[in-house]
Amino acid sequence: MKAITKHIAHTLGFEIKRFSPASSHPLQLLKCLEFLNIDLVLDVGANKGQFGAELRGIGYRNRIVSFEPLSQVHEVLTAKARKDPLWEIYDRGAIGSEDGSVGINVSANSVSSSILPINAAHVDAAGKSEYVRQETVPIRRLDSIAQFIVSPADNIFIKIDTQGFEREVLAGAELLLKNVSGVLCELSIKTLYDGQPLWEDMVRFFTAAGFELWAIQTGFTNPDSGQTLQFDGIFVRRGD
Repeated sequence: MKAITKHIAHTLGFEIKRFSPASSHPLQLLKCLEFLNIDLVLDVGANKGQFGAELRGIGYRNRIVSFEPLSQVHEVLTAKARKDPLWEIYDRGAIGSEDGSVGINVSANSVSSSILPINAAHVDAAGKSEYVRQETVPIRRLDSIAQFIVSPADNIFIKIDTQGFEREVLAGAELLLKNVSGVLCELSIKTLYDGQPLWEDMVRFFTAAGFELWAIQTGFTNPDSGQTLQFDGIFVRRGD
């Protein structure tokens, strides 16, 4: 009966697995947040609030602060979080290694928007990722605004999904990062944005900053070739 059920599921394009941290990325993330006793998640590159909504869906009930640069997307994000008193949306703007303003390229699907030029490999794997316009937006360092959103008692987890700009986000959080317990960071196997660091460099950065790689979660995959192009790495501060 089990084999028949699995066969039917595969025919319909589904796979049946036992619900556990080994088979569920959201549940694995929740277990990590609970293990670290996280009470503040900084959601950098929030887009329309998909990650914040996922956190609530898996049972995380503590504070979230989300950051999003695109004007129209920021409005959608703000509306989504309006009824959640512990989900704060920071003033519209990008997060990076400097304070000022910057041009951001807006993609047709919005989620692929980046300050960096997009690479042909990305567009080939996701047709709606091509850029359609550009916005000038404020850019801030997390170290510059931490005093407004973080208290000394907070146990902090940072999620960074900024389409190749992750290293710049971390460069602007040098002081804050010393008080962070965990980070979920999008990492690229293949260059998808010109000038972005690849996963090996990012792992070396986190190791030098006192973190260990805790989990790997498959992310963006080319639907035609099956090649994984990006994955999410969860990093946890080492106990040594």
